[in-house]
Amino acid sequence: MKTKTKTMIWLAALSLMLTACGEKKAKDVLVAEDKTEAVSESQTEDEDDMPESEVDVVSCVWDMIPLTGVAKDGKVGIEQFANKFCYEYSNYKPNEVLCDYLRDPAKYDNEDFDINCQPKKGYISCRGMFQCGYDTECCYWKRKNGHSLVAFWLSEGHESGAEYQLLAFYDYDPDTDTMTPEPALSKKLTDVVDNYDSYSITLPEEGKDIELIGYTDDEEEEDCIVTCFQAHWNGNDFIKIEEVTTTPIP
Repeated sequence: MKTKTKTMIWLAALSLMLTACGEKKAKDVLVAEDKTEAVSESQTEDEDDMPESEVDVVSCVWDMIPLTGVAKDGKVGIEQFANKFCYEYSNYKPNEVLCDYLRDPAKYDNEDFDINCQPKKGYISCRGMFQCGYDTECCYWKRKNGHSLVAFWLSEGHESGAEYQLLAFYDYDPDTDTMTPEPALSKKLTDVVDNYDSYSITLPEEGKDIELIGYTDDEEEEDCIVTCFQAHWNGNDFIKIEEVTTTPIP
């Protein structure tokens, strides 16, 4: 009896639902059309925000993700820093190549990329041999508090003339074996040259200072004005950034 009553109640509820659906059918169609248009607009906006390059993909996320488990066999140096970052962001081809090299340098045979590994100088780079601006550079400095500041410079050029670049700094804490992003320092340096038509950054293979170069196109003179800056290392940070030279290049 209880089952029969529940069935009758369910059928009555279903009948009311069908009636309501019929009355609101036209309205629902209009709402659905509005939602479809909204979704379409949203998808268009999302497509506009989609990363345009391999470097763009890294730029979207690197400052939100600490990198843990850096040390390998008890060792921490330029090879371990580079391997951790490049493995995490191996979607960028030079990073993938660096990982292959660091896995077994003796077996590295990729003629498309040149590797410059200087463990004693705390520097390593991977440069594309046949594509201008397809590079990864990495170096590090020892901080006064026992930590290390690790820097990565990624530069991806295209035939269209577009350039995609990233300067990423991390603080490495040996106690936690973790590289923590320092986006404020990255912004501090790139802001110096970001307003130029284009720019490049060179991490130090020798010395401790970073070179920043801004390029300004002079259409009237048909040349390029090059402005060079030096970011000076003070043992913990780059407090002083000064303009060194400004030179027109025909």
